[in-house]
Amino acid sequence: MIWPWKRNKVLLKRTTSFNAIRVVQEKDGTNLLYLDRSSNIHSIYKRGMESTEAYWDDFCIIPPLVKKGKVAILGLGGGTSVYLYRKHWPNIVLDCWEIDKTLVEVAKVYFGFPDEQDVRVNIENAFSDSFFKSPPYSSIIIDLFLSGKFIPELQDPLIWKKIKNKLSPGGRLMVNLSGKNDKCLNVCNLIKMEFQELCIKKTKEASNVLVMSGRFPNKEKWIKDLPECLKNRVQDWGIY
Repeated sequence: MIWPWKRNKVLLKRTTSFNAIRVVQEKDGTNLLYLDRSSNIHSIYKRGMESTEAYWDDFCIIPPLVKKGKVAILGLGGGTSVYLYRKHWPNIVLDCWEIDKTLVEVAKVYFGFPDEQDVRVNIENAFSDSFFKSPPYSSIIIDLFLSGKFIPELQDPLIWKKIKNKLSPGGRLMVNLSGKNDKCLNVCNLIKMEFQELCIKKTKEASNVLVMSGRFPNKEKWIKDLPECLKNRVQDWGIY
């Protein structure tokens, strides 16, 4: 018998040089990833899921807006974005950067992270030579935090210039700026200075602030070209 007041189950606790990793399973079988002392959830996974109803879904609504090409993902967490891309855009090659090797192993065990040829993981700093010397990408996704704070590189105006140079013509950048960090607006303004045209969204479910480079898309066409379960993520995007 499963008692209705049974607490969520802690599946894993592990401390590395970069994270205090904790994996918690909810009563319905959903796994949640925590990486620091904050209450921030860094990944979510339930077997067979098609969406998360959270900001990771927004990362997956870029493909209809750009030309075909590889996607760079800087900061994996438990790989929720990778899982969703393989689910909905299986023909897209993903180049990923994650500094914590243990976190990648955790993602494979608890978060459905795929071990596939078209998912390439670089175990190193996201802003290493392997990223900046790679060919341009059709889109770049950035979700980088350490102990709940922006990593220092994201507060450097020069880094956004270098990131812009890594986008193919017509490519798009999307960044999770969180809504809880007091430097959110400063970083947003740095991105705006470099990319000029910027779209922004504050998610309803967790107050995440997301920014996407480029002109605001044709919303009707954007929605039409998305999988059914992702169409609602177009809502609440606007011009910054």
